[in-house]
Amino acid sequence: MDYEIEVVERSVEDTAVIRGRVARGTVARFVPEALGELVASVGTDPIAGPPFCRMDMDGEDFLLEVGFPVERPVDGAGRVEPSSLPGGFVATALNVGPYETVVPAYGAVQVWMAEHHYEPTGAPWESYLDGPEVDNPRTLVCWPCRRRPSWESSG
Repeated sequence: MDYEIEVVERSVEDTAVIRGRVARGTVARFVPEALGELVASVGTDPIAGPPFCRMDMDGEDFLLEVGFPVERPVDGAGRVEPSSLPGGFVATALNVGPYETVVPAYGAVQVWMAEHHYEPTGAPWESYLDGPEVDNPRTLVCWPCRRRPSWESSG
């Protein structure tokens, strides 16, 4: 799939999240369970945007932060914690298709950033613009980045 990559500037967003260390094969189960727990805990009133999953690797495991943007910071309760999505520049790519097909979008963003003199500044996340009931859901891959100064080498 060809991806249209763009860099957008965004403001910091408050979020309500559940964090977890998750084995590679259990991510697809953890994400919807965490989102259900979040809605049960904070309700739908403070939710200000689509659900997301921010991920980083630690050996063979994923360190996940699953949540929603919220209108105002939330108080932590149980596994629910306040957090935020970063402001600044973010390289984005829209994937259309089953959630299992989103991995190549990350690779496309990485290649694009390298070719256009950007570098990552934090962990990427994906925002789920459609629910799993949609045949070809839209998933927005977001990767915080900065433009490398011209005097820095790309290697």
